[in-house]
Order: sequence, then C-alpha cells, then structure tokens
Amino acid sequence: MQNQHTGHGDHFPNCLHAEIEQRQNRKWLIPGTIACNKVLAIVNNPRLCKDIAMMSEKHQTSRLEAFHSLLNQFAPKTYHFLYRPQKCRTLLAVLHYNENGGRSQASTVDGASRYALTFPKFKKGGAVVRPVMVAASYEYVDKLLDLVVTRCNEGVIQPSQVDIPSFLCSSFERPDKAEAIAAHRTRFLK
Repeated sequence: MQNQHTGHGDHFPNCLHAEIEQRQNRKWLIPGTIACNKVLAIVNNPRLCKDIAMMSEKHQTSRLEAFHSLLNQFAPKTYHFLYRPQKCRTLLAVLHYNENGGRSQASTVDGASRYALTFPKFKKGGAVVRPVMVAASYEYVDKLLDLVVTRCNEGVIQPSQVDIPSFLCSSFERPDKAEAIAAHRTRFLK
C-alpha cells in the first residue's frame, strides 16, 4: 500500500508477490497521512489479526469434522459396541480416512473440474455448488485382509491377546449405603 516491498520484520522480510508493474498513475498511501493511519488501524486491529489466524489452514477443523462424520458411519452412536468392536471400527475408519481424506476433485472427459448442485435446508430452496470428488478407494481392505491372514497363519494374532481395559466405574470405591444416607439427611438439617 505504501510501495515498500522489503523490511517488513523478521517473519516476512520481503513481499511474496511478483514484481509489480510500475505505472505513473498508480496511487500509493503516503506514510504518516490520516488515510494511511486509518488503513493501518484497520489492518492491525487485534481482533482482525486473530480472525485471520483462525482462517489459516492449520487452524481449520473441517478435516476433523469430516473424520468424525466418517467415524459415525463406521460406528454409529445409536448402537452400543463393546470395547473390541468399537476399537476395530475406529481403526477401520482411520484407515479409510487416511486413504481417502485427500481425494482430488473429479474432472470431465474434457478435463474440466466437476461440480454438483445441492439444495441444503439452510438455503431454503437455494442451490449450493459443491465440487465432486473422485470415487473413494478401498485398497486398504485387501492389504489388511492379506496381513490378517498372514499373521493368523503365523500364530502371531489371537483374539484373546488384546488387552481390554477395565470399566471406568471399577476404579471408584462404592460408598457404604448407610453413610451415604446419613450424609444426605445432614445436608437438609443445615
């Protein structure tokens, strides 16, 4: 904005943009002017800087939400699974996500990117354009089956070898019933 492209501090010593074509009619902000100070106050606003930091890709939760959605398909919350089945379903969801989490966008025969129109409820009949991804891959299933068969034939894996943690409630001592009743009654006498 001020035609300064170097010396921005330790994190960004130089601008990352390409060479700017110098035109005589280009207007730059002059440092110290009211207009420049107002723009700098907006750009350096701590709330805006905090919001921009949250917009960076490393702070996004969309991939975590996508994994949780996938995990709900492998292990729905409407069903109760014991420890072993829940752990197996979670591990399968992890394998599936690791193989398919970074799928690219599908393209047409002409090489153009594919999109689909969807009509979500929050748009109340309005359309939203979403990219169409390439089909999911299930190559991990064949590799996993080969590994399991090999390990079972070698006698390495046996179902009884998996350590099952004790129930969470087993780590607490059950209080004496008479003491609990007495403590409950004294609460109301105060």
